[in-house]
Amino acid sequence: MNASGAMRSKQRGYTMIEVMMALSILAIGASGIVAMEKATVVGNATAKSLATGTELAERWAERLRTDAMVWNTLVPTTDITETRWLQTVVSSPNMWTLPTSIPGKASPYGDPLGADIVAVNDPSAIAYCTHISYRFITPKMVSAVVRVSWRRDNSAIDCNAADLFTPVFDSGRYGSVYVTTGLMMQERL
Repeated sequence: MNASGAMRSKQRGYTMIEVMMALSILAIGASGIVAMEKATVVGNATAKSLATGTELAERWAERLRTDAMVWNTLVPTTDITETRWLQTVVSSPNMWTLPTSIPGKASPYGDPLGADIVAVNDPSAIAYCTHISYRFITPKMVSAVVRVSWRRDNSAIDCNAADLFTPVFDSGRYGSVYVTTGLMMQERL
């Protein structure tokens, strides 16, 4: 065997150390990609919950604005008690309340896709709850804060849970979106 043949036989393969180093670098890179993928999945789920909660809160704010159209008399007595949801400001001001459902049309309970659960026998899991807090600003104006909440672990939520009616609740367990709207009495001309 000549000198060039001996040189070629030493250069033919990789040593075990080189292979182990390459595999460890590959493993570190792959674990970084897996961690990044997990963060992306969690971020997307959070973004979906925020978007769905915002849509539900805006829908309820619009329902309240429509409900305020019925409120048009202050003297001799106010007719706010004839409204569907705003009447709650008289009996429970500054308290979180679950708005009443309208069978087949509106519900404070939302399914995982953000649709109202309006049918009594709907088997959908309740994923979103809507609570509203009202207060008078003037005799002719009401402020309504709409809060839509969901469980951060994406499990079904109990909309009547006592901790959802407290001023401050466990934000580690629940996610929430708040929308505030002002509602005015519609004066008759």
